Amino acid sequence: MGALIALVQRACDCNLIGETRPRTKVVYYEPLPEWGRLLAGGAYDDELRHDGIVLRNITLGAALAMMVILSALLYLMTRRLVARPLQTAMRVFGRIGEGHYDNRITTDRRDEIGALLRALDAMQTSLATRTEADARTANEALRIKRALDKASTNMMVADKDGTIVYMNDAVTAMMRSAEDAMRQDLPGFRADGLLGSHFEAQRSAEAATEIKRLISDSVARVDGGVTLAKEAGQSMHEIVASFQQVAGLVTEIADASREQSTGIAQVSEAVMQMDDVTQQNAALVAEAAAAAKSLEEQARTLAGTVAVFKVERDLAPGPASARTVARPSNAAFAPGEASTATRAKPAMMRRLPAPAVSSVEDEWEHF
Repeated sequence: MGALIALVQRACDCNLIGETRPRTKVVYYEPLPEWGRLLAGGAYDDELRHDGIVLRNITLGAALAMMVILSALLYLMTRRLVARPLQTAMRVFGRIGEGHYDNRITTDRRDEIGALLRALDAMQTSLATRTEADARTANEALRIKRALDKASTNMMVADKDGTIVYMNDAVTAMMRSAEDAMRQDLPGFRADGLLGSHFEAQRSAEAATEIKRLISDSVARVDGGVTLAKEAGQSMHEIVASFQQVAGLVTEIADASREQSTGIAQVSEAVMQMDDVTQQNAALVAEAAAAAKSLEEQARTLAGTVAVFKVERDLAPGPASARTVARPSNAAFAPGEASTATRAKPAMMRRLPAPAVSSVEDEWEHF
């Protein structure tokens, strides 16, 4: 016969001094129709629930600690993998904006942040090269300007025979200012009469040759500067594309963070459901353990009670009378049995009704 959970009732614990409030007690019983008895035992509900409450608190604390640890790990990983490289890129951009092109950029990463840093390194190299080329072009332009200024102060054009066919205003003004001094060496010298005269044009030819060479060199350098400018423009387009990719990644990271927050909320809800299930399981386990322990004690008591009976082998078949030597301390007699009787008759044992909850509610012994 298995143990039956028959009744959950409220009983007052009269054995505790000063205890007056009602406490819930779970009662278990085992009917023994052969002996006309009903073995019963009980335990308080709050004692059974104690282990479940402890297990619930431990589970809830572990879940909260795991959530805190996961949040901290997520924050550290995001800061290390995303925030720090972006801060480094921002510092490099600031130094490039200030005109420093010797920044050291680490490009050993294989993700999108690494692609951004590699594009930034290429931009820095391109800008440094273009800046150097622009400086060289500026120096050459300064040389050309000086040569042109020098030529413009002494500009005269002559034909192949050395006849002056053109003089600019600067030459005319210079000749007029020196006309009196020139007459001391060249009588009859007139500044207005130089046009159409002959002179040695070797020096002007050399200057013109040098100017032509400088102009050709400047044109070549300007072409090189244009090429570098085109490359720089292409690099800027690549950088813009990289920034767009980074913006997309940041958006994806934000979406992933929102999804993770939703997942954490779902995990919290699942933990609460697990907590409820754990409480139920703990209560069932405690009840089963109490029932098993009670049955073990009742079986031990029943074995001791049955051991006092002696049966004669040579009697006729049928239930034999038995003497009651000792009454179990934790058992209650079935309804209809006299409390002072010392002998149980077989006919009375056969007429005992089956135990039921309704017939024994008023016969329970208070614990």
